[in-house]
Amino acid sequence: SHAMSAGVLFADDLDDFDPMHDTTSRLPIDGTEAGVQNGFISDETGGKLPYTNGTTKSLAGSKRSHESLDNDNDDDDSHSFSKQAKPGKDSNKSHTRKCREKVNDKFKQLLEELPMPPAGIELQHKAQILDYTIKTLKELSNRKTSLETELAFSSKKNLLRWVDNVISNAKNFPDAVKPFLDMFCTKKGWKYAELWLPAKNVGEATQGNQREMLLRLRRWVLNKSLGSEERENLLKFAAKSEHFTFNPRVGVPGRVFSTLRPEWLPQLDNDETFVRASEASEFGLNVCLAVPVVVRGQVAAVTVFFDTEVRDYDADCLDLAIDIASLTGNAYGAKTGF
Repeated sequence: SHAMSAGVLFADDLDDFDPMHDTTSRLPIDGTEAGVQNGFISDETGGKLPYTNGTTKSLAGSKRSHESLDNDNDDDDSHSFSKQAKPGKDSNKSHTRKCREKVNDKFKQLLEELPMPPAGIELQHKAQILDYTIKTLKELSNRKTSLETELAFSSKKNLLRWVDNVISNAKNFPDAVKPFLDMFCTKKGWKYAELWLPAKNVGEATQGNQREMLLRLRRWVLNKSLGSEERENLLKFAAKSEHFTFNPRVGVPGRVFSTLRPEWLPQLDNDETFVRASEASEFGLNVCLAVPVVVRGQVAAVTVFFDTEVRDYDADCLDLAIDIASLTGNAYGAKTGF
């Protein structure tokens, strides 16, 4: 059959890798850490920092000079130690004060680099400054991805250049395919994408025997524009999906891997056509598009894109996914010789 004539690239033959998830870490914020005194940012240790954002106006309109930082630090430290303090304790006080001053200086630099916050966002506590910094960096990263995507899709020449650049910088096959997942989610609005790779069943597999091979989830990405609730749901879906494996012809990854034909499933509520129907229902996924990646005539991977919204069949979207997958596979094959 056509399925049996297709070659197989095992994950073991490509590289030994672990999943790398494109998720964004959250920094814990302790709102009790800081307070505001006379228009200055202060922490429990007594360090104070005027908010200027590159201007001479602080949040509370204070006109205190930066020199007051040193005076405030000395006063705050002095009440914590008796006049009989040992020299070692004095040294510790000095070291703590210097460290606090360095931290305050870094916060001043950070505030000067950040854009002016929109109305309604306060930057009085250090935790608020860090929260706003994270938000700003995420927005810049999303904007960068969007601009790179638009440039890549602006012409066939630019798309080829983008693919060549991705492949030249990739350390292994999963790294070569992941940017395709990111870019296609950004361009076409898919919320979540997966990369499934074949791996040998150590106890039974024989090279080239598809019946003794399993497909495993090796990479997944989230659309960077997701809201917090949708993001959390898709993270949970990804975590559960990591426990699934598929034989050829089983489930969406297995069928696409065996037939080399893309699939568009407008509904994911039937566990006969979509094995993870229960998980899809639980976390709000409604439609998926699956496309194979072929390297020099051999099946190398299956990419699957998901959306939480209802989508009608889109031939142009499908054709674009096929084209990029083909370009990626061809470029990787030319680079590695597979």
